[in-house]
Amino acid sequence: MRLIQEQPEGWFSRPWPEELADALREAVRALRRRYGDNPARWAWGRVRPLRLRHPLGERAFLRWVFNIEPIPWGGDAHTISQAAVDPTDPTANPLSIASLRMVLDVGNWDEARFALPGGQSGNPLSPHYDDLFPLWMRGQGVPIAWSPERIAQATRAELWLMADREGPEGGVGGEPSR
Repeated sequence: MRLIQEQPEGWFSRPWPEELADALREAVRALRRRYGDNPARWAWGRVRPLRLRHPLGERAFLRWVFNIEPIPWGGDAHTISQAAVDPTDPTANPLSIASLRMVLDVGNWDEARFALPGGQSGNPLSPHYDDLFPLWMRGQGVPIAWSPERIAQATRAELWLMADREGPEGGVGGEPSR
């Protein structure tokens, strides 16, 4: 950006405005060839969509099970909607995105929300594999139960772990802990 603003001498054989105009013309030609004449189809998120890729989804026959793809997604390394690109291949899948969004209302903790770009499970057979994705895309989230009352409302089951005070060879003992 600094170079474009300052336009120092010696970079091109022609003046900067001519070079920039030619670059813009070529970019528009390339967009028309690939996406058609309608500029609405040239939106950054359509040109460079987001694909959530799982390492096992790199195999073509497993892609449909593990990957969540593609959705139009804007942003880059310098926007609130982080979606950094490889400068050598700017239309490739983003290199990084916000992997957790959380909103905390200090003093009103029960209004806290969070979302992950997929879901809470790494298991594609789980209903929680990608259940938070729609919320994440909309910038919304699920509540985080904070107060004892909200925790009680949100609790479906409790798991009590008992400390073994005698070690692995002895019997079970100790106080319940959560």
